[in-house]
Parts: sequence; C-alpha cells; structure tokens
Amino acid sequence: MISFPMVKWHLAMLFVNLNLSEAEIGEVVSTLYKLLEDKSVFVKARTISSLTILALDNPDKEDEITSKLKALENDKSAAVSNRTSKALRTLEDGEPLPKGWLK
Repeated sequence: MISFPMVKWHLAMLFVNLNLSEAEIGEVVSTLYKLLEDKSVFVKARTISSLTILALDNPDKEDEITSKLKALENDKSAAVSNRTSKALRTLEDGEPLPKGWLK
C-alpha cells in the first residue's frame, strides 16, 4: 500500500466523489477499512469522514460501517475519537454531516 500519509488521505477524500458501481463501493469500503489501521491520525480522521459519507449514500452499508467506526470511539488519539463521535452522531442520531467533510 502507499506509504505517504498525504496521498492516503487524499485518496480517501477522492473515493467519495466517484460514481461507483455496487462492486466498486464494496472494494472502496474495504480499502477504507484498511486505512483505518494506518498509523497517521490524519489518514484515520479523513477515512472516518469518507466512510460516514459512503454510509449515508449507501444505506445497505450503513450498519456495517457504523459498527466498524464504533471500534474507534475510544481511540488514543483525540482527533480520531472526536471525529468518530461526530460520525456516529450523524449516522445514529441523524445530525447533519459536519461542515468541511465534503470536499
């Protein structure tokens, strides 16, 4: 996988702006799950945003993505746990997508 964090978080941003087939959505979600394991807080935070957007656009993936994000609620990084909280409030409580998450 690509080793530069800036490239990874930009890829995560780009994925949500593509017109993807159902099969491609599954591949993108799997790739984003791998990016959640990245050591870069910036990559993880951007990936959380992208997964949230994909869940909103693909209700059949929402439960799976929400479950995956819940595992990050107590992440040691404040940026990751904060972003996760916002994502879960959007997915579970219907709060609007935070400003700046769509690029």
